[in-house]
Amino acid sequence: MTSSPTADPSAFPPRMRRVFLLWLFFSVFISALDISLVGPLLPLWRDLFGVPTARVQLLVSLFVLGIVFGGLLGPGLTGRFRPSDILMGGLALFGVGDLMVAFAPRFEWLLLGRFLQGIGAGSVFPLGATLVYFIFPAHQRGRVLGLLGSVFGLSFLIGPPAAGLLIPVSWRLLFMLLALLILPLFLFYRKHRAVLPLPLNKPVDGPGIALMSAAMVLMAAWLVWQSYRPDDYIGLTVLGLLTALCLIWWGIRQLKTPSPLVALRPLRTSPIRETAMIAFLAGFIEASVVFVPAFLVDVFKVDYHHAAFMLVPIVVAMALAAPLSGWLTDKKSPAVALILAGILLAGAFWGIAHLPLTVTNFYLVGVLIGTGLAFLLAAPIRYILLQYAPLPLKDVLQGNITLYMHLGHLMGTVFMGRTVVKGLTDTYLKGFMGMVLPSLAVLVLALLIAWVVRSTPPPAAQKST
Repeated sequence: MTSSPTADPSAFPPRMRRVFLLWLFFSVFISALDISLVGPLLPLWRDLFGVPTARVQLLVSLFVLGIVFGGLLGPGLTGRFRPSDILMGGLALFGVGDLMVAFAPRFEWLLLGRFLQGIGAGSVFPLGATLVYFIFPAHQRGRVLGLLGSVFGLSFLIGPPAAGLLIPVSWRLLFMLLALLILPLFLFYRKHRAVLPLPLNKPVDGPGIALMSAAMVLMAAWLVWQSYRPDDYIGLTVLGLLTALCLIWWGIRQLKTPSPLVALRPLRTSPIRETAMIAFLAGFIEASVVFVPAFLVDVFKVDYHHAAFMLVPIVVAMALAAPLSGWLTDKKSPAVALILAGILLAGAFWGIAHLPLTVTNFYLVGVLIGTGLAFLLAAPIRYILLQYAPLPLKDVLQGNITLYMHLGHLMGTVFMGRTVVKGLTDTYLKGFMGMVLPSLAVLVLALLIAWVVRSTPPPAAQKST
C-alpha cells in the first residue's frame, strides 16, 4: 500500500482503520488529559513556588494561547510535511512541555512548559480530524469524530482522580507518565507512517507563519510581563505595539496569500459560514460552565471540592452523548445533532434560571447541558467542514474552528464575568438566562444548515493538484 495526498479511504482495510482509530483516540486523549490534571495542581503550585494567585492563572492563559498558536501553525505546514508527521511533532512538543513541567525548578519553567504543551496539543485535534477524512469513508466519519470528541469528557472523569492518587506521591510523576505514554504512539506511527497521506499539494506561506508566530510569542511575553512588571508601562506598551504590528501585517497578508492560516474566503459560502458562527457560539455557551462551581457554592453552601464533584453528571453526559452525536451525524445529518443541541441547551439554561433551585433539578439540568454540549462540540461542526471545505483548506479550517471556539469562549467569559456577582444568586441566574439566546441562535443556524445540506450535496472527493 502506498501513501497518497488524496482522500481514498478504500485504501485502508477495516481492520487497519480500527487500529488507526485507536492511535488517533489516544493521541487526542493524552493531550486532553493534561487539561483535566492541571486544575487540582494550581493551588499546590501557587504555594510551592510562592507566587500570587493571579500569576498562577498564567499557566491557564499561556496554555490556551498555545492551543490557538498550534491550531494555526500545524495546518499551515501541511503543504511541506505529512499531516500525520505534524500531528506527531505536536505530540513530541507536548511531551517536551510535560518534561519541562515535571522537572521545573522554578515557576518560569512551568510557564514555558505549559506554553509548549499548548502549542503541541493545539495541532493534534485539527490534524487528527483531517486524517479522519483520509482514512475513513464518509458514512463513518461522524461516529469517528464523535468518539474522538468523547475523550474530553473521559479525560475529566479520569484526570482528577488520577491527580488525587498521584499528587500525594509526587505531582512531577504525573507529567513524567504523560510524556512516557507518548512513546508507544511514536513506535506505532514509525511502523505505519508509509501508508498515511503525503503532504498536501499547496504552497506554504512562510512569511505569514513567521508573522503569526512572532505575534503569538509577543502576546505570551506581554501576558507574562504584565504579571511580573505591571508598572512597566513603557515595556508593556512596546510589547503591545509590536504584537499589534505583527497581527495587522499578518492579517493583511492573509487577504492576499493563496495559502492562508485563517481561511476567510470559504466563510462566504454555506454551510461553512453558518458552521463557523456555530463554533463561536459553542465557545460562548461553553464558557458558562466555568461559573457553575461558584454558583453551586453560593446556592447550596458546599465547598469547592463538593461543587466539583457535583459536575460529574455534566461530564458523564458529555462522554456518553459524544458518540451518539457522531451516530446522528452519520445516520441522519450533522444538522440534526446541532438542532438537538440548540433545543437541549436553550431548555437547560431556561430551566436553571426558572426551576426551583434544588439538587435534583440541578442534576437534571446538568445532564441536559452535558448532552447538549456533546451534540454541539463532538462531531457535527468538524464533520461539516470535512465534507464541504475544499481539500487544500480542510486542515486549515479545522484549526480555524479552534480559534473561533476560543474567541467565543473569551467573549462568553467576559459576559459572565460582567454579569455575575459572587454571593448574589440572581446574578448567576441572569448570566445563565443570557445563554438561552445564543442557544436559540445555534438552533436557527442549524435549521439553515439543514436546508443547505438537503439542497447542496457535498462536493466529490477532490484531488490536490
